[in-house]
Amino acid sequence: MILRLLVLAGLLVSGPVLARPYSTSYLSFELPDTWECTLEQTEFVCSEAGQSTNRRSIIIFTAKEQGTQDSLDQYFDHLSTPMTLRDGTGKVLGTSTPELPKRVTVKGVEWVVGQHAGSEVRNYNTRYYATVHDGIAVLVTFSAHVSASEEAFRQFNPSFQSLRIRNPLVSP
Repeated sequence: MILRLLVLAGLLVSGPVLARPYSTSYLSFELPDTWECTLEQTEFVCSEAGQSTNRRSIIIFTAKEQGTQDSLDQYFDHLSTPMTLRDGTGKVLGTSTPELPKRVTVKGVEWVVGQHAGSEVRNYNTRYYATVHDGIAVLVTFSAHVSASEEAFRQFNPSFQSLRIRNPLVSP
């Protein structure tokens, strides 16, 4: 399910953060200068350059054609429910603690935004941004270590506010 994917960035630096445009065929946003993204199968994974392991924060985003399980109401319900965290063998490691999701509008597009503690990685908070727009379902997740997640989420907010969605089948 699209909402189980992990997604977007955290900046753990002080002072002003420079950004540069980053885009795919369905999404564009301002990526912090010290970050890089790579395509891994069906999703893009972004993190600070040089952090291939032991990442303090990570952004992952994906999109697909809207299906029957893709609506803002369904995303809201899903993000309101605790999620089970499993290891690579399927062993249950714990259950996440969700905060009540909310709906926000960015650049004329309504998003469901929810946060879970321990849903994707133990000791990490993950903020989920999900929407459907012009027949495209988009999920952006941003995970950061609990020790610095609030600062990282605050620093990521300008990137989220710059998000633009486009349908490659409709938009040039």
